[in-house]
Amino acid sequence: MSAAGYVRASAAICTFFFKNLSNLRRLERLTDNVNAKLATRCDTFVIEEDRDYVRQYNDDLAALRQTVKREVPPTSVFPSEFLSSVLLFFGIRALCICTALWSDTPVMATFAASLLQFVVLPFSLHVAFLHLLVLALPLFGPHYAAVGILHMLVPEWASVHVEIGLAFVATFVLIDQFLCLLLCFETPKGKAKHKDGSTLLLHGLYGFFNCKTYTVILLLVLRGFRVNLTVWLLDVVLGLTNKLSALSGQHLYRWGIIFYHQHRVAHIPVVYNQAHKFHHYLHDTTAFDAHIYGAGAPEEWWSLFLEAGMGLKFGLYPAVLGFPIMMQSFSSKIGHTRTENGENGGVNHHADHHTLHQKNFGFGSTVFVDMLFGTNADNDVYEVGLYTVSRSESEHPTKTTFTFVRTTRSDAEAEDLELQIQRYYSPTLETCTVMLQRAVQRMFSK
Repeated sequence: MSAAGYVRASAAICTFFFKNLSNLRRLERLTDNVNAKLATRCDTFVIEEDRDYVRQYNDDLAALRQTVKREVPPTSVFPSEFLSSVLLFFGIRALCICTALWSDTPVMATFAASLLQFVVLPFSLHVAFLHLLVLALPLFGPHYAAVGILHMLVPEWASVHVEIGLAFVATFVLIDQFLCLLLCFETPKGKAKHKDGSTLLLHGLYGFFNCKTYTVILLLVLRGFRVNLTVWLLDVVLGLTNKLSALSGQHLYRWGIIFYHQHRVAHIPVVYNQAHKFHHYLHDTTAFDAHIYGAGAPEEWWSLFLEAGMGLKFGLYPAVLGFPIMMQSFSSKIGHTRTENGENGGVNHHADHHTLHQKNFGFGSTVFVDMLFGTNADNDVYEVGLYTVSRSESEHPTKTTFTFVRTTRSDAEAEDLELQIQRYYSPTLETCTVMLQRAVQRMFSK
């Protein structure tokens, strides 16, 4: 790979990403319209959307794929080459853990060691940056703004602190892993599809390096940092982070829409192998394969050092320890768990993405966006929540028409499915507690 080809391909990717942000506004209006109709619970309704910008987006993306292939030709299609990249990268992650643990200057030593990632996976540099932008608007920005405000308002005498030490790190990671294990038996959206012990062990080990080392390295670098529990509890009670996140979605970009856009970019050939494919390496998915929303570990570099920097420079505890982000992470674990009845309401939509790989890029209320862009598992008919959605197209004018028809179910069945979907997309402490109780019972009844 030539340096000039790498620069040209990287510039083309970033140009495509920022150029097409304007299309996201149109998608936001579309999703608002759909959600407003869904809220009425009417039996049927029709939504029409212009298809010209969809065609242009897909054409631009196809051209970008060809540009990247031309500038950086794939050197091999053999899985062994990717496996070598995985082993090298995981070795770098292990080195970062060692420097964070034993170096006299853990921050600088870990930062220096982490830069080896871009020698092995050069495209992960800008892919990780785009990943940071996607997370910054709905997650990182609102978290640090809320925590910063509360820090200024809470006097020192009212502050209660807990220090991040080795015991804290170990406890946090073990609880996280235990939750992943429980979700392999029971989820808020129903019973998890059975996977044998060897499969769970493989996903657990691989998922630890791909998803959990982010938190391990971050917390080890922040050893000695004192988390203000008073601020943490106030944010839980007042919901300030969530309110600022909602405000960001109203005036900037919506989480689900910008996620779809970045996700399409992450699957571009060549680039995909150096970043997001780490999240797809194992066929199918489990809760062990999820982090904040599910990403390849090479995509997290900028986010990792942003969180470390905000803690060390400004004294703000990292977003991964914030309650809203913990719930987002838990929701991601649910979304990465395949359930036995997951075809009902489309709640296996993202799990199917991990078997189809080039389909189902959206999630939640943006599932029909996949249908609009032709990237859904079934673009013609698909079940979304309590509705069956069918798609048709016309050329004059160039429009896509979605027909939503409420599925025929008894009131009790509809209410149960609606509750499952709500628990899937917006898990609460109450639903999580019920799920955990059922999971423990199912796990020990085996």
